[in-house]
Amino acid sequence: MLLTGQIPWTGLITVFLIIVIIIIFARGVVIVQPYEQGLQIRLGRYVGRMNPGFRWVVPLITVVKKLDLRTEVMDVPRQEVITKDNSPTNVDAIVYVRVIDPEKAYFEVMNYRSATVALAQTSLRGIIGDMELDEVLYNRDVINRAGGDQGGRPGGCGQAGDDRADRGRA
Repeated sequence: MLLTGQIPWTGLITVFLIIVIIIIFARGVVIVQPYEQGLQIRLGRYVGRMNPGFRWVVPLITVVKKLDLRTEVMDVPRQEVITKDNSPTNVDAIVYVRVIDPEKAYFEVMNYRSATVALAQTSLRGIIGDMELDEVLYNRDVINRAGGDQGGRPGGCGQAGDDRADRGRA
C-alpha cells in the first residue's frame, strides 16, 4: 500500500541531491585567463600546468593557483647608499618583473615579489657602492644595465631595472 505522505519527501530529497551534485560539479570549473597560467595541485601534490581557457578539475580535492604572466612594475623603496668616495646619496628604483616559469615562482620562492624587490635593493647598493658620486650622477644608463642584468633572480622571474639616483648630500 502506497502512502501519499511519503511521495513529496522522496521528491524533495531527490531534487536536493541533484542540486548538491550540480553544485559540486560546478566547483570543478576553472577559467584561466589568457594572461595567466594555472598550477593544478591535487591532494597536496603538483599535477601540472593549466593553459588558458575553460577547464574542469576534480572538485573538492584539487586546488588551482593562478599566476599572472604579465609584466609587473614594482617600486623599490628609497634608500640611502654610501658611494665609493663615502658620499651618502638617496637612491630609488623601478623594477619590471615578469613570471617566466610559474612552477619555480610558486614552489621555490615564498613571495617572489618581495624577493625581487630585496634583490633589486641589494644589487643597487652593491653597484652604487662601487662607484663615486660623480659616476652615479652621470652614468645612470650603466646603472640601469647593471641592475637589469643581475643573475641571482628569484625562481621563475625575469627582471629589468630602471634606477633613479638623487643628488647626494655630503
